[in-house]
Amino acid sequence: MYRKAYLLENSIQHYSWGSSREIPGFMQIENPDGRPWAEVWMGVHPRGRSKLHIGDRKIYLDSFIAENPESVLGKRIAGKFGESLPFLFKLLSAGSPLSIQAHPNLEQAEKGYEREEREGIPREASSRNYRDQNHKPEIICALKKFTALRGFRTVDDILEDLESIPSAAQAVEFLKSGDLAEAFRRIMKSSSQEIEILITEARELAHSKKGSGKRFEWFLRLEDAYPNDVGVLSPFLLNLVELEPGQAMFLPAGELHAYLEGFGIELMANSDNVLRGGLTGKHMDVDELLSVLTFRAGEPDILFPVSGSAGVSCYPAMTDEFQLCRVECEGGGSVWNTQDSIALFVCTRGSLGVEAPEGGVELSQGESCVIPAAAGEVHIRGEGSLHAAWIPGKAGVNTEQ
Repeated sequence: MYRKAYLLENSIQHYSWGSSREIPGFMQIENPDGRPWAEVWMGVHPRGRSKLHIGDRKIYLDSFIAENPESVLGKRIAGKFGESLPFLFKLLSAGSPLSIQAHPNLEQAEKGYEREEREGIPREASSRNYRDQNHKPEIICALKKFTALRGFRTVDDILEDLESIPSAAQAVEFLKSGDLAEAFRRIMKSSSQEIEILITEARELAHSKKGSGKRFEWFLRLEDAYPNDVGVLSPFLLNLVELEPGQAMFLPAGELHAYLEGFGIELMANSDNVLRGGLTGKHMDVDELLSVLTFRAGEPDILFPVSGSAGVSCYPAMTDEFQLCRVECEGGGSVWNTQDSIALFVCTRGSLGVEAPEGGVELSQGESCVIPAAAGEVHIRGEGSLHAAWIPGKAGVNTEQ
């Protein structure tokens, strides 16, 4: 039973920032009511569990794992993570910007969760910061052009803009002394009146510089969508990143970021801990956000897949919980070896057959399946590509399949 590939039925998240066309068009599904389709969740998160197709029967993926965790997850993974899938796999379509945010590390998540439990804050309360005890490192891989803000620009680059904003003088002084953290804190903790003046002066700067840099264009777009929100200043403070299809970006704990627009694959540790600082109507806790930020400055690394064997390439793994890989088939076939790890596949181009030793599935674009660890060697045929989420034997190593 555990040496088959099984088709998945996944949940859709209709967040307001999602596109009404991108994911439905990708999956060739009608969306007659025009609702935004922000994310497709593949995994066992309580807010969106995947279902498994076994003949005419459907069961939740977490229930399937619980039946025999060592055969489904893999012995080494079940030993480390228990009976739970440690990652969440997504299709993500940003039709409009997401909030400025960061995620805690494991120690911060555990302490924050315990603190809010003691305070009696319900886990589903809008004011809750820590909904679980896990960290949330993540990787985003572009399927189409994907634009994001990620990590602080160099101090010199930030000064180039802020020195032209008179009301940012106090932050400028801290930047000149090398204190990026205090400079950012002064901006984020400004009064509503001070923020209004900052934004007014930043708007004048952006109009005067229009055409000389995309950060000025993005400031104006954000300011139009979120007037008087301190988060609209982010393009002056954070790196503007444009990922081309196939390029990826890793986001560790404490890294300030925001997805602005685009369509991609996202893979993360199975957590829902988000600390927001702007560009949102949701709960924000600026003090808590400031407490988890790392304040590293400089251009972020763009990740490219490293080729292995049989059409399989993997992005550098930086966490125990997951690695993202890509499989390309062009009229021939490819081989995936589970190496004692569960894998989730999603077809991202064309149509592919996934053949496990005791039964396989056919995947069209946007469809997904689960490969139990006990399946061993899996053959992939057809014309197209898929992205795979799995857990490598050693974090930080690209393992040849």
